[in-house]
Amino acid sequence: MTNNLVHSSRDSWVPVVFDWFTKVNWRRFYLLLILAIMVTQEALGKEETRKVVWAAGCSAPSEFPVRLLTGQFICIENKSVRLPISVFIGGQWGWSSSHHAPESAFPLPDSLRVTWFSFRERKFYSLDTDLNSLPIKAIFSAGYIDPIEQKRKDFDEIRVGLAPAGYIVLWASGNGLSIEIGMLRANRVLYDTALLTGPNATIEDFVTRNDDGGRRDLSVVRENDHRIRKWSETFRRSYAIRLNVATTVPVTGLLLEYFGGSATQFQTKSSWEASREMGVPRSTIISWTSPAQLLIHSRIDFDETETFAAFEHLHHIDTAKPLTIHFELNKVDYSIRAFLGNGKKMIPLDKIKTKAWRGAD
Repeated sequence: MTNNLVHSSRDSWVPVVFDWFTKVNWRRFYLLLILAIMVTQEALGKEETRKVVWAAGCSAPSEFPVRLLTGQFICIENKSVRLPISVFIGGQWGWSSSHHAPESAFPLPDSLRVTWFSFRERKFYSLDTDLNSLPIKAIFSAGYIDPIEQKRKDFDEIRVGLAPAGYIVLWASGNGLSIEIGMLRANRVLYDTALLTGPNATIEDFVTRNDDGGRRDLSVVRENDHRIRKWSETFRRSYAIRLNVATTVPVTGLLLEYFGGSATQFQTKSSWEASREMGVPRSTIISWTSPAQLLIHSRIDFDETETFAAFEHLHHIDTAKPLTIHFELNKVDYSIRAFLGNGKKMIPLDKIKTKAWRGAD
């Protein structure tokens, strides 16, 4: 009887595979596999311990100055980069009042330890936390494109912002540009004020010693004061924004500093006219070329109350519509007018403050 069964393709490749398994030099295979794993782990290890030249900076709002008591970034092998200890830290949010830099390239930090006193809250805060959940290494690995040289560069500073209610904001900064890494929150703690001012000293004694003869406003701000939430909530809001500069002279760049502490620079008209998620700007510097071929920098400082009211009003009208910050630049007297619009309504920002100066040729 004739066998009418048809052999499937499986019947043809099974013997081949079986023959291959019986002939493979498994010792050599395992050695190659182990070697590949070791090479991969070594490459990952080098990335994890990549060293860069970076400094540690500290910032606090001028309205809520602080005294940094202890602070340091902890890196691999328990190496550390300390934060600059200062009697009084308070200024423009996002800017370093001072910073400390290692003498050479250093690994990026794995954890942060910080303790400080908030003068106007009359509170001590402390945090000891792991930083591996934050994208520090990824941000430093990506770097940034220098808007002038159009080359990739490394960030060179990690800034620690100490805000009311124990909030901490971290930024990566370089050449006037900065990007937020993330936000943390410290715990309120008890602290022996005798360590600061001597036996039997109170918190008020410590505040009095730091009020600089009454020239600083260190009056108490209560927990329900709306100002406490500005740095952790209000200043962190973002909107779809594009920029427009109406002028007949060449504009060579725009630098935006946000109330939230970050800063972005644009070098081409297409980049600043494109809609993107941004915070509310605290200031803008427009760089342009005058008819006399002089490089001019014009700075616009926005009024906080007026600007946030305009953003909230227009965003409420149409949440899906991008907002446009419109500048009118006069090439003759260097004056600037600013408006905020949504395509249907334009709100003049009359409380801006402006100044202009000649840049380096």
